[in-house]
Amino acid sequence: MKKNIALVGFRCTGKTAVGQALAKKTGMTFRDADVVIEERAGKTIAAIFRDDGEPAFRAVEVDVTTDLCAADGLIIATGGGAVMNPQNVSNIRHHCFAVLLEADPVTILRRMNRDPETERMRPALTDLDQQKEIEHLLEVRAESYRSASDIRVDTSAISIDEVVDIIVREFESSTT
Repeated sequence: MKKNIALVGFRCTGKTAVGQALAKKTGMTFRDADVVIEERAGKTIAAIFRDDGEPAFRAVEVDVTTDLCAADGLIIATGGGAVMNPQNVSNIRHHCFAVLLEADPVTILRRMNRDPETERMRPALTDLDQQKEIEHLLEVRAESYRSASDIRVDTSAISIDEVVDIIVREFESSTT
């Protein structure tokens, strides 16, 4: 039986908000992998990318994902690119009921622009403008997101509570 719930998906698809609400509803503990990465590195994700580069960030991400997935009773919000690493996917699939949170590119961009954490937590990953970067990365990561997840939930037009209810129902039916 899988003992954790991992939320995977692109930036601003609701992993943190849904994870926090899911933890309240289930009594499980919420952990945001990006926050744990910042704690371990002693600096923001943007600073890690700037000072050390994306490969250094991804190495810490593997360590954090491994540790979180090996724990028990966690709701884990993974980083948006975590599924691009096969070791992360293996850990998620082995230890977690994995939920892909999806949203359309327009919704993602709107959420990114409204979120004061975007600059600190979401450095640009390409030289493209924000909209084109979102579209490009969603396309590049689509198969990895799907293969890393047990279920998919589109968060574009439903409330956090509705998303949580779907996840709880599916998680409970997966453990019976």
